[in-house]
Amino acid sequence: MSIIAVDTWREVQNKIVTKIGTQRFNLWLKNTTLKSVDDEIAVIGVPNTFILTWIEERLAGEVKTVLGEVIKREVEVKFVVDGSLFRQMRDIQASQQDEAITLRGPGGAKHTDCPALNPRFTYERYVVGKCNRFAYEMSRQLIDARGSQFNALLIYGGVGLGKSHLLQAFARQFSRQYPDLGVRYVTCEQFVNRFVTAVRQGKLDSFRRLHRGVDVLVVDDIHWLAEKKASQEEFLHTFNTLADRNRIIIAASDSHPSQMKKIRRALMDRFAAGMTARLDPPDRETRIGIINKRAAEMRRKLDAVVVEFLADSCAKNTRELEGNLMKLFAFHSLNKKPLTVSLARTVLEVDRSPRRERISMERIQQAVCEAFGTIPRELNSSRRTRSVAMARQVAMYLARKLTTHSLNEVGRFFGNKSHATALHAEAKIKRMVSANPSLAEQIRRIEEAVRSTRS
Repeated sequence: MSIIAVDTWREVQNKIVTKIGTQRFNLWLKNTTLKSVDDEIAVIGVPNTFILTWIEERLAGEVKTVLGEVIKREVEVKFVVDGSLFRQMRDIQASQQDEAITLRGPGGAKHTDCPALNPRFTYERYVVGKCNRFAYEMSRQLIDARGSQFNALLIYGGVGLGKSHLLQAFARQFSRQYPDLGVRYVTCEQFVNRFVTAVRQGKLDSFRRLHRGVDVLVVDDIHWLAEKKASQEEFLHTFNTLADRNRIIIAASDSHPSQMKKIRRALMDRFAAGMTARLDPPDRETRIGIINKRAAEMRRKLDAVVVEFLADSCAKNTRELEGNLMKLFAFHSLNKKPLTVSLARTVLEVDRSPRRERISMERIQQAVCEAFGTIPRELNSSRRTRSVAMARQVAMYLARKLTTHSLNEVGRFFGNKSHATALHAEAKIKRMVSANPSLAEQIRRIEEAVRSTRS
């Protein structure tokens, strides 16, 4: 970008912030840039698709008007995604987090929301379903009871299931409800990096005051401590100090404490002794809720069939689901095509097809047989012993969940069973999963084995 373009865009930003307010400006337009401008069109770079769609829907008119005033002529504006801006925005946020991220200090420091927290990660935007209800309710209870019932909570689950969203929502809400208490949010990577720096610079006392002198410590990605023995030792002492003072510790990890690898047993036991809550991949009802809520936030109307198609196109995680929705909206905005199932299929076809092709019914059959101690021949037979029947029904349930095969195709694969048999199996296992946590956990592990095994 030329010096003239830099100066022009700075003037545009200075003018537009007075029109839309500092908060909206910082959230949507601060990290943008004027890439080029000629007699007819101005190209403006934005960090990601979500911001692009939001600006096009709500702020494009303001930007066009102010830009015209600055350059003394009217031009069309086009917004494009510039990956370098996203990296720059992420680096700025990281540097801000490296400062003392305490939402409130002891002694009643005045509350100001920390810019390091994602403004979109709030309880109001968190869609609650069967997959995450327990974790959500435990985090709210920790706030309402101020740690009187339990003061340590570990939320664990796979990538993109909403752990960071829930932690940051907790940090923000707790600080709002209790303005006299100090709340500190930090990623585990930041904790480790600061600890190493403190050791090198001889500033351990300052580091420990920073992390042990708060009322609430919120730590994301605790599994990042793996193989870092000195950092584990420091964090364990921090945990013990806070716990002994009845302070609150809430953390997130990619696995249950018992499954954490290369983490000290004493630290694993500390987490296991507190409250633990698992986040599962979003069920279909929750996926539909997420899509409807995000669409409403962006003032978009989607027909039910489009919502259901999007929900069925991604069962893996919330992050991917929202990404698919943003792709659809961005494609719609650029090409001015109706928001139909046909358009959604076109936009998502590249991402969707490979994922479905990777999971075959043969792989599901193999994983179920290994879990239930049976063999494919028995699974596909007409035997109705309890163990074989259960294994067969679980296999049919997973085939329906993880592939695009119809009920007829699933039934035929598992021993030429009927459409009705496959439908009964799917419905039965769904009911049992809802009522039986032990079975739900077993099926979750089988599903993980299926996803991690290559055909």
